[in-house]
Amino acid sequence: MTTGDPTGSALRIAALVEHAPEVDQNLGAFRAAATATVPRRIAELCRLRIAMLHDCAAELAAGSDAVSSDEMAALGDWPGSDHFDERDRACLALAEQFVIDVSTTNDDQVAAVAAHMNPGELYGFIHALLALDESQRLRVATERLFGPDPATSGGPP
Repeated sequence: MTTGDPTGSALRIAALVEHAPEVDQNLGAFRAAATATVPRRIAELCRLRIAMLHDCAAELAAGSDAVSSDEMAALGDWPGSDHFDERDRACLALAEQFVIDVSTTNDDQVAAVAAHMNPGELYGFIHALLALDESQRLRVATERLFGPDPATSGGPP
């Protein structure tokens, strides 16, 4: 369960970034560049599913204009939902395995995605998964390590 609220988390991250702005700028640029190589809807489906797996409230709260509210509601049970096509399922399966244990991804999972993307898109998709997973892990870790922001939670400083 996430401690604090997304707004408090954003304030804490911003305070930490002041000490190493180049790190945040480079990570943000990497995420933007990597996700720009992937069809927006696929990137957003994966971003939201990764957020569910990490329990990243801030990413989930951001929602997406590329994913309908029905798709968002069905995302927790995407393998059995009629809201997702073969390409969606292939990408979501690889995204989940990437987050759960990247070392156990297999040729079949990659081939399923490759059936819907050219080699450049596939290469970009793998980088997008890395960027999305990394940025959400960082946000969740920050929330866990630094707790709720006293300015927004009413807790002690």
